[in-house]
Amino acid sequence: MRRFFGKLANVIRQTNKARPAQGSRRRASLQVEALESRQLLSGSSILTLSTAPLVVPPLTPIQFKYQSLGGASGFLGKAVTGELPMPYGNGRYEQFQHGNIYWSAATGAHDVYGPILNEYFLTAAERDAHGNSVQVGLGLPTTDVVGLQSMPGAEAVVFQGGTIYWSAQTGAHAIYGGIYTEYLATQNEIDANANEVFMAIGLPTSDETNVPGVAGGRMNTFAGGAAIYWSQATGAHVVYGAIAAKYNSVGGPVAYGLPTSEEANVPGLPGVRVSDFQGGRAIYWSAATGAHTVYGAIEAEYLATAGEHDYYGRNVMALLGAPTSDQTSIIGAWEPNARMNTFQGGNIYWSPDTGAHAVYGAILAKYEFVGGPASWLGMPISDESDWYAGRISIFVGGSIMWNPGGGATAL
Repeated sequence: MRRFFGKLANVIRQTNKARPAQGSRRRASLQVEALESRQLLSGSSILTLSTAPLVVPPLTPIQFKYQSLGGASGFLGKAVTGELPMPYGNGRYEQFQHGNIYWSAATGAHDVYGPILNEYFLTAAERDAHGNSVQVGLGLPTTDVVGLQSMPGAEAVVFQGGTIYWSAQTGAHAIYGGIYTEYLATQNEIDANANEVFMAIGLPTSDETNVPGVAGGRMNTFAGGAAIYWSQATGAHVVYGAIAAKYNSVGGPVAYGLPTSEEANVPGLPGVRVSDFQGGRAIYWSAATGAHTVYGAIEAEYLATAGEHDYYGRNVMALLGAPTSDQTSIIGAWEPNARMNTFQGGNIYWSPDTGAHAVYGAILAKYEFVGGPASWLGMPISDESDWYAGRISIFVGGSIMWNPGGGATAL
């Protein structure tokens, strides 16, 4: 019995010793459960915040362009307006401290600033040949401000209907319409010195304006004294160099009409250039002779000699060569209002009564020897033509005959 109770006492003592440890494990377990509960709630909150979509409005094309240029730290500076609608072209624009950005779906976003932007502003108050707003005609920019590689220091912005060019020497000026088309075409034209005409005439020095004294005429002037003229009747044509200087010296568009052609080579006359003008007028130039006016019936006769030949079968126009004088009055001629042009190898004479006729070679030498139009022979009334074994020219008061064996004789 005593041994039974002794064992029971030992079991009780061991149970009492184990009980605090079990309680400790239970409390620890409860503490972990509470902590896990708190972590679950906190984790649920964090998960909700991190997975919520962050709504960032997409950049508009103007904002994207602005950021690509450095934003507020870039050359445009800070924005001074929000995006505004353009009154034409379905476009938008935004103003910044030092320029604007324009955009449309058709043109994209482009920056415009400095003198070119100022010129663009001014075109809003200008009118083209048809009375329409120049700015509306230009439309929206299709490029940023870009430098011209062929013209160091020059800049331009291309618009839907034209271009504004700028340099420190010429300022900023807009070109558009028919004059703009002609200006671009000069990139494919070559002058007498084998240079590109576009480079020869340079940048514009004026906006498009009315031609003084010529109804319906429009013009832009360019560096070096060049100009492009336009009218509904004539189209757009450039006049430059020595021909432009002569054109201006004889009264320009008012006195000589608007150009009807580009400056071009004269077929059959190497080194000779010509520009045609209204009313059958022309200005011819060569390095040897300079620039001279030829017009009216004398111009028509000069052109007709391109189809004529002398005794030896040589082309008469090639024998005449380039003009060496402007058309001038003939002093002392029998016939009233007589006029003439001198050429490298002959002359063309004209009067209302006799018409225009070319005299050249040995017959001209004899004609001048006897006194020319002021002599008893008077003005020519025929071109040189075949006569027996030679040639003959007929004048008001007689004739001059020539043959290779006997020379020229005045009768």
